[in-house]
Amino acid sequence: TEMKKLSADLLFGMKVAACIGSRMTPDVIDILSTELTAAFTGTTLADILHKLAQKGFLTEHVCSRKAECCATSSGSLRFEFVHDKIQEAAYQFMSRQEQRLNHMRFGLALYPQAINKSNDELLFMAINQINVAGPESIVDGDQKHIIAGLNLNAGKRAGERSDYQTAFALFQHGMSYLEADCWTNHYGTSIELFDSAAQAAVVVNDLEAVTLYSNTVNSQAKCFDDKLNCIRVKLKALIHGERYGEAMGYFLEIVKDFGEPALLPMHEIQEDL
Repeated sequence: TEMKKLSADLLFGMKVAACIGSRMTPDVIDILSTELTAAFTGTTLADILHKLAQKGFLTEHVCSRKAECCATSSGSLRFEFVHDKIQEAAYQFMSRQEQRLNHMRFGLALYPQAINKSNDELLFMAINQINVAGPESIVDGDQKHIIAGLNLNAGKRAGERSDYQTAFALFQHGMSYLEADCWTNHYGTSIELFDSAAQAAVVVNDLEAVTLYSNTVNSQAKCFDDKLNCIRVKLKALIHGERYGEAMGYFLEIVKDFGEPALLPMHEIQEDL
């Protein structure tokens, strides 16, 4: 194919674009140009994308809106693949390991700039890049903990925007980076991720997830205060699902854990329910 005939610089440019997605905006090009300076020989990412457009792989578009993404040193052009099949072909030029390394590299380059610019669109693009790479691309436990924290922060931001489905997914991604010893070595992050995931699961109506994450917190928490929110969340989910008998049973279990006697014998309460 024509793609195989591309120079090393142009082929790498295709790979970069394929990892980012169907389009590359000026702000993304600008950030990655700085990150990838050493990868190109006497040229820039913007120039390479322009050459790829001339060869018919990409299309160039002038940003019509005066947005922050267009006010960059690389100009106001965005680039899109002419067809999804071209993006897929460029992506398949990489091994799975190379795909993961690129996604992680690009995501980590974009994330701090997204925070500095308070750019939510860029933030979610960055964390998506990181999560496409996944925990398999990281060996160091401390780095995994850092990525878990990035997902936690991004999930909170999604929640602030009332995008609870995205928030829930990001909290789940964050938990995937936690290691077996997380409740010992990274207790605070672990509590916050599971707690946040349980809260988001209520909103997206995933009672199974609420139960799983709440039970995990209840079994791992070091004090009652750290359990309290998940207890409230699980009760709320059971009541919202009209599972009143389970809600009362769960409440009575909590009371029993405090050593407080029930007002009536348990069997009578269950019969009334």
